[in-house]
Amino acid sequence: MFGLIWLTDLRSTMDTIDLLIMLTSAICHDLDHTGYNNAYQINARTELALRYNDISPLENHHCAVIFFQQDECNIFRNVSMDQFKRIREGIIRCILATDMTRHNEILNKFKSIQPCFDFSNKDHTDVLMMILIKVSDISNEARPMEVAEPWLDCLLQEFFNQSDMEKLEGLPVTPFMDRDKVTKPSSQTGFIRFVLLPLFMELKNLFPCLEVPGTHVY
Repeated sequence: MFGLIWLTDLRSTMDTIDLLIMLTSAICHDLDHTGYNNAYQINARTELALRYNDISPLENHHCAVIFFQQDECNIFRNVSMDQFKRIREGIIRCILATDMTRHNEILNKFKSIQPCFDFSNKDHTDVLMMILIKVSDISNEARPMEVAEPWLDCLLQEFFNQSDMEKLEGLPVTPFMDRDKVTKPSSQTGFIRFVLLPLFMELKNLFPCLEVPGTHVY
């Protein structure tokens, strides 16, 4: 997120509160992650799924953890009430956007406003902030192989752990997590083609500088 903010010079087009929202959201977007995705939470009827009525249980939990803080850990204690309200709303909006079930909804909204994008329009910048955290969230595959591959190995192990648990508990097995069917190349080609590239291409259309060879966000 910091790299994207720097490369696209958002410091000159968005105010500091929005930058704070995006950076804090990026840092906190997976707080207290259980290692099992929303589909598992819902199918297993976990406490999180029940608490949040099957609606983005993990993302709602990550948001809640941010704001259940002791005073000495509250980084927002010196902001005004109005500023806090705006920051809280922004962080919740950004982190909830990382639920991949909303991917097409958010990407299509960005596509519709991108040709007439206006930084003075709050609706436009709200969508951009969601796109930026989504890009940041899945940016691993855009990094050099020596950085990306070890993280991919960790991710696949997390996926396989979930599919093992689903089989053990008699739950529906998430197809892209099934160790008996998924390989590293197959897991990546589909994800890059159908999720990562369309997202990155739309952001590049707004910020052509991101396509310049030699620019990196790591």
